[in-house]
Amino acid sequence: MISDILGWMGSGTEVNARQWLATFVQQFGQETVRNSYMKLKTDVLSGSIIAKHLQTWTKIAQRMKAEPAPKTQAADDGSAKQAWQRKIIEEALKEDRK
Repeated sequence: MISDILGWMGSGTEVNARQWLATFVQQFGQETVRNSYMKLKTDVLSGSIIAKHLQTWTKIAQRMKAEPAPKTQAADDGSAKQAWQRKIIEEALKEDRK
């Protein structure tokens, strides 16, 4: 995660990247940061073009915090949560392309 942040910053040191991440975790919470990072990385790996990774990550985290994941029943296959995550990333990407 730190190496990605450092690369996305474009300049700075590992200390700067760690400070950025610490502030991000403090603002959004560890679970939201982890989940939004996983969504961003999944999107990048699937070929989406993202110009501003840190801003997009922040938008995803903001939406995830504002719209908590749907509660799933034990028998649910997770599709409701996956649909919710897709919606969050698609909205963030639309805004990033503006």
